[in-house]
Amino acid sequence: MISMMGSTSHKYDLLHRPTRVRKMHSSRRDAFRTLSDVPVGRIDFLTKKITYFQQPKKRANCEDFWLDAKIDPKVAILYFYPGMQPDAMEALIDKDYHGFVVVGTGLGHVSEEMYSALERAKQEDIPVVIVVQPLFGFTQLRVYETGREMLARGAIEGANMLPEAAYVKLIYVLGHTRNLSEVKDLMQTPIAGEITTREPKYGYLLFQGSEKNLDKVLQSI
Repeated sequence: MISMMGSTSHKYDLLHRPTRVRKMHSSRRDAFRTLSDVPVGRIDFLTKKITYFQQPKKRANCEDFWLDAKIDPKVAILYFYPGMQPDAMEALIDKDYHGFVVVGTGLGHVSEEMYSALERAKQEDIPVVIVVQPLFGFTQLRVYETGREMLARGAIEGANMLPEAAYVKLIYVLGHTRNLSEVKDLMQTPIAGEITTREPKYGYLLFQGSEKNLDKVLQSI
């Protein structure tokens, strides 16, 4: 977990799951925030007491530990923007990249101009995982026609993974298999809290740094 100050007053730290955390400010001491979830817990500076808002996973026995370091670094993150041309992806395919994380607008969309690049990736069995630019929410490509056209061209919905988490996961998955069906299944299966099945009640509003009576709110979770 990541332990970072929960307020500028230094009264407590919040414990964040690394796969769901984002630095939200360049210099504040409480810059880290858990997105689409609540922090795992809180550490009181004075009492050293740890309060858990979620049940943490217990550490395994040392003899059960091993490092699985197989990765495929030939993966790229592409942030879609209006006017983006398909050669932005196709040039990387020409360079023998094996996978892409595309950060789409809204529910995870790209423009029609990018369809040809998606089609080429599909033809060459290159996974294209779609996540969203908004900090909260899920990729949902079945709502609008654009998303359905993307699915028809092989796009893989990345649920509510953060772009960086999706990237790390994809280089890990591709280090173990290049089978497109297996890659899709693994990318859409939660491994380390990088995907949540739903946003909790307080996942969007809480811990943004300006809530009144925050201590009482924390105690009510």
